[in-house]
Amino acid sequence: LYTSIAAFGEAAVPGKVLNYVKDLIGPNVTIEYYSSVQEAASMLLSGNTNAALLAEPVLTKTAASFKENNPDNSLNTVFNIQELYKEKTGLNSYPQAAIFVKNDSIENKTNEVLEFVTAINSSIDTYNNNPNTLLDLKDKVSFESLGFANVDLLVKAYDKMAIDYAFGSECTEEIKNFLELFNI
Repeated sequence: LYTSIAAFGEAAVPGKVLNYVKDLIGPNVTIEYYSSVQEAASMLLSGNTNAALLAEPVLTKTAASFKENNPDNSLNTVFNIQELYKEKTGLNSYPQAAIFVKNDSIENKTNEVLEFVTAINSSIDTYNNNPNTLLDLKDKVSFESLGFANVDLLVKAYDKMAIDYAFGSECTEEIKNFLELFNI
């Protein structure tokens, strides 16, 4: 089916996780790294590769572009690296972003920190329960400045973005295993 995967983020999370689960993908698969997810997507769209590691919402945009130019064909998700990671480790996922708060801020501004964390958690819950609520931000946020061409695409991709929230103390095994990928 494929012998080479166009990928991105060789020394970052995408590349580290892809290399970690590579043995579950296939024994003779090579990985060609590109400077960005957009460049990996371009390699796929141009036909220079037949497989690519893509992150959402770029995957949704790439699939739509491919379908537009190839109405009788579509892109298929062959594997999901989060699912392969779960298969290999037994852990539900890996951390992809974090909020760090200095100890003195927690001690001196406890209420403000709790309000901030609660607001983030509430927003994530809102968007996870109904991604269409992102459309309410259309006139309030410059999605282009955040790197999104349009909010409609973001809404379409949101369910596949696996955004969740947890305190570090709730996922210590996930953090420990993830840090080992970086030899930390």
